[in-house]
Amino acid sequence: MDRSHEPHPAPFDPLLRTDRRRGTALDVLTAHFAHPSGKTIEIIGVKHFASPQFWDLLQADLDSRRPEAAIHYESPLDDSSAWGAWTRLKSRIGRQIDRASHAVWKNGGLAFQFDSLVVRDHWENHDTTTSRTIRSMPIGLMLSLAVLYVPIAMIRPLATAVGRSNTRGLLAAAGKPQSLTGMLRTSIVVDEREEIAANAAMKAEQSVIIIWGHAHLPGLGRRFQRNGFELVSTSWRELFDLGATASPGPREPALPR
Repeated sequence: MDRSHEPHPAPFDPLLRTDRRRGTALDVLTAHFAHPSGKTIEIIGVKHFASPQFWDLLQADLDSRRPEAAIHYESPLDDSSAWGAWTRLKSRIGRQIDRASHAVWKNGGLAFQFDSLVVRDHWENHDTTTSRTIRSMPIGLMLSLAVLYVPIAMIRPLATAVGRSNTRGLLAAAGKPQSLTGMLRTSIVVDEREEIAANAAMKAEQSVIIIWGHAHLPGLGRRFQRNGFELVSTSWRELFDLGATASPGPREPALPR
């Protein structure tokens, strides 16, 4: 049967699927871009909580790549000396949320990125400022997160149960298109952060490895493709495996009541 007149499906965009479930394991995407000039950019997608083994393997990989490529990472730049009173208040609330949510995730068996990865002296941080991020975060959202996480983190058995449930939730949600256009777009300056990271990578004199949250891969990738880079390959890294026999990461003590 002649099907030449039928519409063809849109080409598959591998960057729309930035994590995947593989049995009891969760994998995250790494995307490799190349420019006709010979320069390459590799985006290693992460979630900010992963198994200790994930961070150990990533550290060894990154350390082995010097001086082959510059390494850029995601973390808002500290400009606290210029904060006003409102930003300082929101920052204090944000620290409580971070502390509590970290306790929940860690008691669920995962390790936080910057507790595990050693940021080497030659790594480069290209991101927006902390004040820009804090000011863009709705106070109502922050208070809701504080009310949710702080009481949970005070009770270790509850923090462990919720942490494990959150981890199973990551696995259940794997493979679905990642969207930063809802709640996060109103709370985090997504476009600005991706623009800063992409521009820094493209302006670098050598090839670059970028370590960023995997949901940012589509936005970063589109910027590279608009500037002459081609997506040449993708690969996967195991973030965690709930069926692994290895013991979970160290438990986080409960927050003081």
